[in-house]
Amino acid sequence: MSDISNKTLVALLVIAIVVSLAGTWISIGKLREITGFQSVGTTPQGTVQIQQVTGREITLWNTLIDFGSGRVNSTSGNTHCYIYTAMNSSPGLNSNDFSNYSFSGYKNGSAQCINFSIPSYGFVVENTGALAANVSMNSSDPTWLNGTDYVGYYQYKLSAEGGTACAEGNTQTWTNFSSSDPQICGNLGTNVSKNAFQVAILVGIPRDLTNATHQDTVTFTATAP
Repeated sequence: MSDISNKTLVALLVIAIVVSLAGTWISIGKLREITGFQSVGTTPQGTVQIQQVTGREITLWNTLIDFGSGRVNSTSGNTHCYIYTAMNSSPGLNSNDFSNYSFSGYKNGSAQCINFSIPSYGFVVENTGALAANVSMNSSDPTWLNGTDYVGYYQYKLSAEGGTACAEGNTQTWTNFSSSDPQICGNLGTNVSKNAFQVAILVGIPRDLTNATHQDTVTFTATAP
């Protein structure tokens, strides 16, 4: 009885080893079927992958509008000096074309303005993202030019590239700045020939503005149409 038990145990052990080896072979075979880990053959190939994520983005090409220094000539009873930026057909900042709507800057003569300067262009805003955008503009202080007794003037108007870059908006008359973040250009597209607009700035400097460097921060914001 003891001999039979030993033979039986040996047989069972051999069977267990065979089953184990077979299982290992099957497992290795399955691993060879899994993609992404190996390539077998005479011309194996791999893949290089990247996922690009683009969104809504605008670029402000000109970040400083500087009217220089000067004063109002009040000897003739004048109360203000008026200056506005040029609206150049090609600001020289990029390839944007505003030839459809451009004009020279302006400054009152010496009877009103002593010194000061005319900026060659205003702000230039371009859609450099992959999605259309509504653009709003905010003044941190629309009254920054007010004097003691005389109110200052602070206005803007737009020129859309190609005349139609702003599907909505594109105000071409002088409009007062606001701190309420109004939309000034609607549905600004991504087509490189119609994806930008220019903002001309007008200031009316009162004669009683305090002697100091005065400035305002203008913020442009892009949102979904």
